[in-house]
Amino acid sequence: MDLLVRKQAQRGFTPIVNAGQQTAGIDFGLLSLQKDEEYSIAAGGKEYAAVILGGRCDIRGDDFGWKHAGGRRNVFDGTATAFYLPPAHNCRITARTPLLVALAAAESSLKCEPVFIEPDDIHVREVGKDNYRRQVHDIFDVNRTAGRLIVGETFSPPGNWSSYPPHRHERDNNEAEARLEEVYFFRIHPQQGFAIQRVYTDNGEIDEMFCVRDGDLVMIPRGYHPVVAAPGYRLYYLWVLAGKRRQLFTHLDPQHQWIDAPRP
Repeated sequence: MDLLVRKQAQRGFTPIVNAGQQTAGIDFGLLSLQKDEEYSIAAGGKEYAAVILGGRCDIRGDDFGWKHAGGRRNVFDGTATAFYLPPAHNCRITARTPLLVALAAAESSLKCEPVFIEPDDIHVREVGKDNYRRQVHDIFDVNRTAGRLIVGETFSPPGNWSSYPPHRHERDNNEAEARLEEVYFFRIHPQQGFAIQRVYTDNGEIDEMFCVRDGDLVMIPRGYHPVVAAPGYRLYYLWVLAGKRRQLFTHLDPQHQWIDAPRP
């Protein structure tokens, strides 16, 4: 199963993965614009979560708009600015500086108004401990209005593990687990670095290991999915989940859940 996608952004919009590939519910692509260039989104029957990875832009719709959105130079330069475009809405993005935006979409019938998320609106938390400590930024968490998408960013120090102890979210089991598919989009600093991503299932049907480089994407249709940054390199990944139940209930791999158990 080919879960690693290595596709660099081109001028304009570059689709990275489409719903119906391994991620049945998620579209993901990168929008790269130069100053004063524009791009239009017609949501139709989908909802869009847009995360500004670097640069500034204006966003205009029929009855809404935000000017000078963004500002960080790249993902390692601060907290994100983002916006949510519900189904049946349109907008135009105009770059005010060189601009890179991640666009994620999923089918939805939700009726609501567009939402703008500034850096101060994002919930920042420290997760894990020891050499699996990392910082998580919840952008479109379950407390925000959306139909199916859940989106956030994770920042791991050099040499640290993330998505650890390994967890999955592939079955619906009340509050023990919710069925969600996911993609990870990676950035690494400095750019020549790498990380190692593993995706595996309990029955061994999937057991893949990838050398992940800057700009890569990994699809996670099911299974556990830990990742580790190479020493000397900071690791970032944008995570996008989609499912019918918009609840982030995860199941730890029973073989490794002792790692997070309280210590005497």
